[in-house]
Amino acid sequence: MGFDYVPIHFWIQNTYIGFPQPETWINHNTGLISGREAFEAFPWDEISIDYKPLDLAEKYLPDGMKLVAVSGDFQDLLDVLIGTESFFMMMYDDPVLLDELIQRWFSAKLSLYETVLARDSVGAIFTCADLGSKNSTLVSPEFIKTKLISWYKKYGNAAHEAGKMFWFHCCGNIYKQNVIELLIDEARIDAFHSFQDVILPVTEFVRRYGKRVAAFGGIDLDKLCSLGEKELRQLIRSTLDSCMATGRYALGTGNSVASYVPLKNWLILLEEAGIYSV
Repeated sequence: MGFDYVPIHFWIQNTYIGFPQPETWINHNTGLISGREAFEAFPWDEISIDYKPLDLAEKYLPDGMKLVAVSGDFQDLLDVLIGTESFFMMMYDDPVLLDELIQRWFSAKLSLYETVLARDSVGAIFTCADLGSKNSTLVSPEFIKTKLISWYKKYGNAAHEAGKMFWFHCCGNIYKQNVIELLIDEARIDAFHSFQDVILPVTEFVRRYGKRVAAFGGIDLDKLCSLGEKELRQLIRSTLDSCMATGRYALGTGNSVASYVPLKNWLILLEEAGIYSV
């Protein structure tokens, strides 16, 4: 497929042995922990991490290639542990409990990252935290700054101390209120992913931030699905022409490759990546 690394996914759905099974893995109402009693009763100490997918991938890893450990954190709280509505209510009704939940969950993610970073096969960690919508962040920039950035800084420190990289995926508009600046300057991310042209095209991102952080992907999913071959090839080539000059760009899709992306168009993207020369 032309990938330059192998992603090993540690999602909440497939990573934790002994994790209580919710009715749904995306709960917009109330998740597993709605209050203090549920928090105290949750089997935190009985949950362990399944590293077998990483062990298996190491056996088949080609020489010179690296694995990248991919996981999430903020979204786990919204989708599963607390539930989206309950999370936003808890911000006001019980901020102390929310702080404890953030502490507990992000600590578990830090432990996961520290463990995988100790392996020679792993070249980077890749945190996925969808902090925004098309127009703004889901929570206030102040909440992100005071409650979350310190954890992302710890992730970055762990990666850099191990001589590895810290990559960050985030959907949404994190530019209006300068959350991207916090990620670059405070958390010290090495690369950023997730681009929608309606928010900020990757070419503009590279123009603004390309000297400070790498950009991954950027070919808008809507255009990857809808453009004809000629127009798509022109888009990919013009994106490469604009972004490759910084030396901090890797071609790919703006977001995860969805099941509805036409296979022909996906293969065009791979082909253009292979034939492009600076």
